[in-house]
Formats: sequence, structure tokens, C-alpha cells
Amino acid sequence: MAAEGHEVDNHSYDHPDFRHLSRSEQAKEIDSTQRELRSLGIEPKYFRPPYGDYDPETVRAAARDGLIVVLWTTDAKDWKYHTVHALETHLNRQLEINVGGIYLFHDVHPWTVAAMPEILDRLAARGCRFVTLAQFVAEQSAATNPSH
Repeated sequence: MAAEGHEVDNHSYDHPDFRHLSRSEQAKEIDSTQRELRSLGIEPKYFRPPYGDYDPETVRAAARDGLIVVLWTTDAKDWKYHTVHALETHLNRQLEINVGGIYLFHDVHPWTVAAMPEILDRLAARGCRFVTLAQFVAEQSAATNPSH
């Protein structure tokens, strides 16, 4: 993935709900993943907690590894919508409200993989550009801090 130009970041080692972990367990989840990715020559910049669940200790544990906690702006909820039609119907409603930002999809669901070409085409037609998370964050920072 990294060789193809995709950004690879930290999402934890075992995908737990971080709100139910001790300080040391949270650190271990993040650190184990950092070591694994670094052994592959990847230097992650961001941490997305599983399920979007985190607490202040998660933010501190991520920061100790030089990571910024990041979430999404639009959740496809593809774990909930088990057909291409259901997923597209849900997203069509979401796209009427908000286009752009960070979209959350899971490639482990075959219906999501099947729906992605149409979804990406629809997003592009609505003006979306597809960039890495680092590019998105940099653009957002430049837009909110034009003097930098």
C-alpha cells in the first residue's frame, strides 16, 4: 500500500475500544503498531482509534508516539448497510448534507468494495478531490491559517 503511494497510519494493533483499556494497554496498542509499521519503513503521522472511541489518555498515548488523533467527518456506516443498494441509499442522503472531508469506509465488506466505483464517481461529480490525510490536514490548516 505504501509503495503505491497510499498513506498508512496507526489504527491500533488489536482494534479494541480504547475507552475500556488502561493507560498502559492503550500505549501498548499504539506502540506495537508503531513498531510494526516502522519495521516496514512506514512512519505514521496519525492515529484513528477503533470505533472512534477514545479518551484523554488515548490522545496522550498517541502524542507520545508523535501521532495526532484523527476521526472522520462522514461515516458510511458500511458495517450496518449490508448491500450495495442500502449503502448507496444511505450515502446519497449523507451527500445531500455534506460533501468533502474525511470519509470512513471499510474494505473488509464486499458490498463496500462493490459500491466504491459508483461512490467515488458521485463524489468526484460533486467536486471532491481525493488526497491523502496529510494533504487534507495541510490544506485545512492553510485555509484556517492563511498567513502560515
